[in-house]
Amino acid sequence: MVRYLFMRYIAPFKWRFIFGFLLLVGNSYLTSVLPVFMMNVIDNGIQTGDTAKLTVTMVSYVLIFALYVASMYLMTVVLEALGQDILIRLKTDSFKKVLDWDYHHFTSVSPGKLVTRVEGDAEKVRFFFVIALVTVLQSFFMLLFMGIIMFRTNASMAMLIIYPLPLVIGLIFLLQKFIYPMFKKVRRLMAEITSKITEYLTGLDIIKSYGKEDLFFERFDKDNRDKYRYERNAEFGWITFFNFLFMLQEIIIAMILKSGAPMILKGVLTYGALIMFIEYVRMFFFPLIGISEQVSQIQRSFAAFSRVYELHNTPVHIRSGRQELAAMTRGVTFSHVSFAYKEGEPVLEDVSFEIPVGEKWALVGETGGGKSTIIKLLLRFYDIERGEISIDGVNIKDLDIRSLRQDIALIEQDFYLFPATVLDNLRLFDKAISKEEVSSICKKIGIDRFISRLPQGYETDLHEEGGNLSVGERQLLSIARAMVKKADLILMDEATSSIDPHTEKMLEKAIRLLMKGKTSLVVAHRLSTVMDADRILVIHGGKIAEEGTHEELVAKEGVYHRLCRNQLLIEEQGEVFS
Repeated sequence: MVRYLFMRYIAPFKWRFIFGFLLLVGNSYLTSVLPVFMMNVIDNGIQTGDTAKLTVTMVSYVLIFALYVASMYLMTVVLEALGQDILIRLKTDSFKKVLDWDYHHFTSVSPGKLVTRVEGDAEKVRFFFVIALVTVLQSFFMLLFMGIIMFRTNASMAMLIIYPLPLVIGLIFLLQKFIYPMFKKVRRLMAEITSKITEYLTGLDIIKSYGKEDLFFERFDKDNRDKYRYERNAEFGWITFFNFLFMLQEIIIAMILKSGAPMILKGVLTYGALIMFIEYVRMFFFPLIGISEQVSQIQRSFAAFSRVYELHNTPVHIRSGRQELAAMTRGVTFSHVSFAYKEGEPVLEDVSFEIPVGEKWALVGETGGGKSTIIKLLLRFYDIERGEISIDGVNIKDLDIRSLRQDIALIEQDFYLFPATVLDNLRLFDKAISKEEVSSICKKIGIDRFISRLPQGYETDLHEEGGNLSVGERQLLSIARAMVKKADLILMDEATSSIDPHTEKMLEKAIRLLMKGKTSLVVAHRLSTVMDADRILVIHGGKIAEEGTHEELVAKEGVYHRLCRNQLLIEEQGEVFS
């Protein structure tokens, strides 16, 4: 995993990475030597009374400080740019990998988790490069340079600062073990409270209608009290630690003054060196705190990257063929097809049929019989275990998968509209399809009028999932989208099951125009919508139980006859049997 991280996301930017590292080391060194220049100002300028030396030393101090600020700025810019480039590359790779996933992966991972992996985990990796790793390395080099300078100046004074180090490290360990987990708990509780506020406000009408305001207030109040308790304890521990650290610093400073005064009188130590050591006391312990704060962040970053690495290395079993699919001339063939989502639980068993080009066929049957699975297999969302599916005599496994899907228009029960303009939804962001071409198709199926009534017509922005349109209008747009695609094979999976009968009549014209001259396969529960099909396949228990026209199947008085009788009782459509 580390090798993959280096080769894929660090090696392409190695020179910038090296430059940023050198800037980091240089900035750490400049931070560490600033007190040395302060010592020189006192000893070589103020103490000696030499105005020229004082001026030179002070100018040097200002220049070093300016160089420190410039290096800090440049380092921040370089590392932030590097982090953003890594982030972009990581997100792009992750999203492309998700797009290339086999369909079954999407059914096993929730959209929320995928968003977290593509967006949240990538951001944690960026945080590692830009903040966590920088803080740890900068703190380490600062401690190293300060230690070298202090011991070279006066080892006994340096030891006064080093002696309490085990105590400080122990306190930081306790902070890491007890205080930081409390803050994590507080953040989780804050997320839960925010989530519950959203849920409660969304369901406010239900809460009020059932008179449950007090109950939900008590639950909300309990969550807030829990958060208060954890946050109070965490803040108390944090404040106690820092106050103790400040007190420890002042004790060390007092010890330095006590030990340094005799040394000054003996000429072993200068006034400037004493001030330098006091400054180092104020600087020395905070890098340790910086390292401790980032340890958990680094752990989380590596955990995040391990999830990203797992996403990138998820095996893809459905491979594209190389043969391009031209215009369909012969039709679709299923030959002895068997399939199961889980081993030992077959969904389809030895299914065979052939749809001639230009004909409308229908799949009917009880829920769970395998009708929608046939649609998914045609699109190669899954690959079959036995048998063969072919288009124009070519096994779909040998076809280029993009070419295959480009020649298929799918209209589902859960039709989705993107939060974009009507025009972009109809042409699916394909700028090669002109507005005039889209408009012409909409006029043919009679929806141009309702689109023109929208605030900006075809340029009207739709809400998420088309929330500012009615169900019937969204369905009409989904049919128009399929027509714009100009595919040879039309697949409809329960496409009108959520439409009321009155609106369904309005859709019939659009559907007839969509299927005119096309090969189509329709999955339907409402038998009235497929009575005119050239052939009806009755799927029962994963097999083709019956096959024929509507009249032939009714006459058999089998499974299809029973389905018709049941729908008669529900819909009171005596004409179904005609």
